[in-house]
Parts: sequence; structure tokens; C-alpha cells
Amino acid sequence: MSKVLLGYTAIGPTYKDRVVYHIKKYEEHYKYFDILILTDDPEYFKFGEIKHFSNVIIEDLNKHREQFPEFLEYEKLVEEKISNSIYRNQIVELSLQGFYFPLHLQRFILNYENLDQYQGIIMLDCDVAPVIDENGYEKFVNYFDRMPINSVSSNKCYYTWEDRPKVKDFIYECISELGITNQKDLSVVDGFDNPLKLLKFEGIEKARSFFNMWNYCLLKSFKSKDRDFLIPRAWGDASEVIISILYTLENIKVNKDNIDYNIMNYFRSYTYPEDRFWNDVTCLNFNISSNSKEEFIKVNYEKLKEFYKNYHQEFPYE
Repeated sequence: MSKVLLGYTAIGPTYKDRVVYHIKKYEEHYKYFDILILTDDPEYFKFGEIKHFSNVIIEDLNKHREQFPEFLEYEKLVEEKISNSIYRNQIVELSLQGFYFPLHLQRFILNYENLDQYQGIIMLDCDVAPVIDENGYEKFVNYFDRMPINSVSSNKCYYTWEDRPKVKDFIYECISELGITNQKDLSVVDGFDNPLKLLKFEGIEKARSFFNMWNYCLLKSFKSKDRDFLIPRAWGDASEVIISILYTLENIKVNKDNIDYNIMNYFRSYTYPEDRFWNDVTCLNFNISSNSKEEFIKVNYEKLKEFYKNYHQEFPYE
């Protein structure tokens, strides 16, 4: 039976708490997978509430980052590990300096030394969790076995970028600089919204090639005069454009049929406004003046309760 790795990049108090919350709440659903957690605070997981989970692998994110020091000046992390109010102030301060939450750090999942043990890799945001039973897992494995080699699936929105000249220019520059002769059809530059993606590579060499191309494109974009277009800034450094470029350069097929979305719905993408209480990513005008997650919940209690109801989630703050 195919072996699939779930990979989280857990940085910051609220996101670390969310990963633990999900692993505990959906323990019966996680048992079908190995769970890799890349974090800048490995002690939090190694000695915390999920330390007894045998299928959880904890990796120090900074050990991976130190292998590629050329990125350290562009991908900044705040120092605070415990207090979500101090963390909030530090991340806001970094944003004022022009640094945003570095979503592309998830690429280091592909730098995991035992990656060759897995046929598939699912990269998840911290608010995504599997909701799958034995029957669902069997359907998922059957789907994965039929999934094209060197392809990607998701349960999230599908995007195309081919009508954006700067994207095409960037791709052509990469092709020229790297001497690529067998790239994907450039008439379609496509991909998904980033919270969840299942990658199936033909082998570890292809996975490493994808990782190396990710590093190349990311560093090139950081240094580009068009950085703000290639890495648009929302609540963090958005990653969809660069990853779509990677799919093109690495000949990764984007699976966007109904069956792909239906199967990947075994992985639920939730939204928790209180985890990002310093930035209203919902665009629903939550009060974000609070200096802590707890204060945010108190100030926005009724609105947050309605949000949970509208998204068919259990409200945990009664």
C-alpha cells in the first residue's frame, strides 16, 4: 500500500497550538499517515501534548535553513516562541520593515532526509486536517495509485497565470539561464490555492529536483525588481505564483477534474481568524486591535461564533 507523508511547517504560538489541537482531535484520522512537523521550536512538540504519538516526526526547521544561508536575509522569523501577544508585536514589527510570514519555508519538507520512504507528500497549512476513516483511506489510496506520476492535486481553488506577461517573462528567463529543453507546455501556467497540495513524484531524484528549482526560483524572485508581483504580499508572502511556475518548469501536471477535488476533500481546510488575530484575512471586518488571541476572541465573540456557524465548525469557546 502506498505510503504518504503529511508535512506541516509550524511557526508561531497560535499555529503550533493549532497543529496540536488537530492531531489530538483527529487522532483516528491521522493514524493512516506519518506526520512531519518542521518547526523553529522542536521542544514544544517533543515534550508537549503529542509526544507519545509514534507517527509524528519532529524536525528543527532552522537546521534545514542553515544549509541554505543565502535565504536568511529574505526569510525572517520572529524570536518569540511562547507568548502570542509578543509574537504578534514582533511579526507586525517585521512587516513594517518589509518582511512577511515566509510561507515558502514549507519547501523544506522536501529536504527531509527520509523522504525516499514515501510515494506521496501532502503539504498542509496548520489549519488543514485529515477527516478520513478506513473506507475513505482505501478510496484515497486507490486514487493515489492511479494518480499520474509527477502531478499535484488539491481540494482548493484552481488558478491560471498565463495571461500575466511578467510570469511568462520569468519562466523564459529561467529556461534560458538553466538551459531547460523539456519544459511543460507554456500555454498554461496553472496551480492551486496553497493550503493543501498532494505531490506525487516519480522518485526521490524528482522530488529533490523540484526542491532545488523551488530554491532557484524563490531566490531569483527575492532579488528581482518585480518581487512584489512574483511574491504578492497579503497576510504573508503569498506562494501561489511561484509554485505555479515550478509546476511549469518541472513538468508537474495539475489535476483539476472533479474526482481530484472530491478525493482531496478528505483533507479539510479550515479557517481560524483567531490564529491570525493581527490580520483580518477573512475580510469580514473583525476587530484586530487586540494584543492577544484571547483578547481577540473576547472582543469578537459574537462575530466569531457566527463565523464558525457559517463554516459548519464546532464553536469551542462557549
